[in-house]
Amino acid sequence: MLSEIFTFVPINKQEFEIVFAKNAALAGKIIFEKDGSYTLYDLNLADNIGVGQYKEGYVFVTIYRKETDTNFTGQQIFKILYDFCLFFYQQALLGIEVSWGFFSDNTIIFNNFVLNLPIEQAVFKTWTGQRATERGFDKATVVDMKFNASRKGDADAISKYAPVKVKFFR
Repeated sequence: MLSEIFTFVPINKQEFEIVFAKNAALAGKIIFEKDGSYTLYDLNLADNIGVGQYKEGYVFVTIYRKETDTNFTGQQIFKILYDFCLFFYQQALLGIEVSWGFFSDNTIIFNNFVLNLPIEQAVFKTWTGQRATERGFDKATVVDMKFNASRKGDADAISKYAPVKVKFFR
């Protein structure tokens, strides 16, 4: 439950401090941006570690954990961005929308599974697909997916399908 892990404390109309019940080493803040999105900052690093946005009943989540030295886990960042959307907008969500770039773990996993599974099943094998399942979203549709030809002689060839945009829903 939300209150067992962290709470959102308003600083002003644009900013919310995140207070953690059991881990004082984590310090975060959410700031609303002009485009309607909200950014999660790790206050120990003064660095952006994720962005969320509520659009048409869906929460759109982007995590920047790998680009920083944050102590936040990907799962904590996801939970904060997801739960903040529920807290602030105070309405049930239709689902989760994500976009995976060329080298994200989700894209790599998706591309491994899409060879042997239908696309809508392969998305649930990803880390984000597992988080969606945990929240009761058991259906998915791939909104956009680009095909990329492999580059010959490149050991780190780009993913066959990338970027991939997915909506998880009930």
